[in-house]
Amino acid sequence: MLVLPIAMLTTNGLTISTASAATTHVAPVFPVMNTSETLPDGVWFRRSPHTSDTDRVIGHGVYKNERVQLECYAWGDSVGQYHDKLWYFALNEARSVNDGVSNSGYLNAHYINDGKLANQVDANVPACGAKPPYVTINGVNVGFAQNTQHAWGSNCSVQDFKGGTYGWVIVGYSNGTNIVRNGMLFGWFDNGGGPGLGCPTNPEHPYLDGLRQDFTHGSLYWTSGMNHAQRVTWSDTTSGVWAGYVVTGSSIDYIDGSCLCLR
Repeated sequence: MLVLPIAMLTTNGLTISTASAATTHVAPVFPVMNTSETLPDGVWFRRSPHTSDTDRVIGHGVYKNERVQLECYAWGDSVGQYHDKLWYFALNEARSVNDGVSNSGYLNAHYINDGKLANQVDANVPACGAKPPYVTINGVNVGFAQNTQHAWGSNCSVQDFKGGTYGWVIVGYSNGTNIVRNGMLFGWFDNGGGPGLGCPTNPEHPYLDGLRQDFTHGSLYWTSGMNHAQRVTWSDTTSGVWAGYVVTGSSIDYIDGSCLCLR
């Protein structure tokens, strides 16, 4: 499983609201090329398949040696000496989030090193009108599927997504549909992921002064100041190995520098 750094964001967890076409469609990935034609280097993503339609936000696009995932194609303005009118709605695989939003948009095929001649569509890429360019789970853009649903540990079925509102997330399907992301995602990995802590049994939700998410074999808790969420057994006053954070004004205390315990 691919592990990538992600920014720390917090909000309530969510459940699925639409059928995920991503269980059957995994988009192809290619390196970029010709980015240095615009000195010093780099090409902006466009909001549509037209060269003038860009927000000109620094970093919202691609640079030399980066890779893009192709989600769908459209026809628009021609680019390059071969007058390529083929555009892809693409995700920057190397930097899936830029300036707090998904680093994705339309990119002309002139900048994609897929070995195709101009105006030839890559296999397994649908037209942009044929499907949404991203997967929506409970009204939230979780980005693009990185794989199909697969087993991760015993009785734990998961799927990875990248490029949505929260960057890289994993969705668990074994106990309903539950998203694990950001600090909770790091904490899940710290505790063995699916083979260790098991699959999520509920969404991330407010608890005391922070956020909690439960898994088959335990619970994770995050509060302001933590990087990774930490594991705790809520009924055991000596449980958990904690990073030394105090939750004031609630029933959780920092005890002896080694655990965060429920009174």
